[in-house]
Amino acid sequence: LTLTLTLTLALTLTLTLTLTNPNPNPNASPKQASSSPHAAVRSAARAAAARAAAGAAGAGRARATAARRCMRARMATGERPEAEGEQVFQGELPPGPEATELDRMKEELEEAARERGQFRALLQRVQADFANYRRRTEDEQRESQDTASGRVILRLLPVLDDLERALSAGPNSPSGAEARWIEGVQLIARKYRSALEAEGVERIQAYGMAFDPREHEVVSYTETAEHPQGTVLSVVQDGFRFNGKVLRPALVAVAKAPEGPKGR
Repeated sequence: LTLTLTLTLALTLTLTLTLTNPNPNPNASPKQASSSPHAAVRSAARAAAARAAAGAAGAGRARATAARRCMRARMATGERPEAEGEQVFQGELPPGPEATELDRMKEELEEAARERGQFRALLQRVQADFANYRRRTEDEQRESQDTASGRVILRLLPVLDDLERALSAGPNSPSGAEARWIEGVQLIARKYRSALEAEGVERIQAYGMAFDPREHEVVSYTETAEHPQGTVLSVVQDGFRFNGKVLRPALVAVAKAPEGPKGR
């Protein structure tokens, strides 16, 4: 209000001086014009008007900033200005430079948090995929090695069969050089069996066991009432396992219940 009155007074003074001296001497020199009292008053009035206008503009900006901050403070505390008889501002207040910078920083922080979550999830998936790949590769390598080793051992098993057949066909009570020869062959067979057992090869127990189609292969049936049906009566060829898997099934003869008398 004070600035408005000052501006009005300055404009009135300028207009009055202009009207009181409407026709100044056009032939007067600049020095005489500047020394005229009317010119000095008019210059002072113009300067006062300019200062009043600048002050009014600055005061308006200050009032707008103060009103914006006051309204934000009341909105933050939940106070309702209409309860006090004040006019409520309808709409959104224009954000100040501080609020704009704070919002920008919040958005950057949220974006960084989202990117961190995405990178963490991606890293976990990559680690899980790599662990599965490594486990699958190790299993495949182990299976490939077992297959290659089993193929070689399967070719060596007939040699062990021949050694055992040779020992079983030898004399019951050898003597002299013959006994030493048989003892040497037995030593070779024991070393052979020990080497196979060290590689994971084990003999399948079949004699006197119930027939198991996963580990036994029938070559003949024998009718008998002394043994239950399906009992392994004899082993034609031993079977072997390699690392828990059947490498070669045992060839066996299985008991069979005798048939009854035929009717007429």
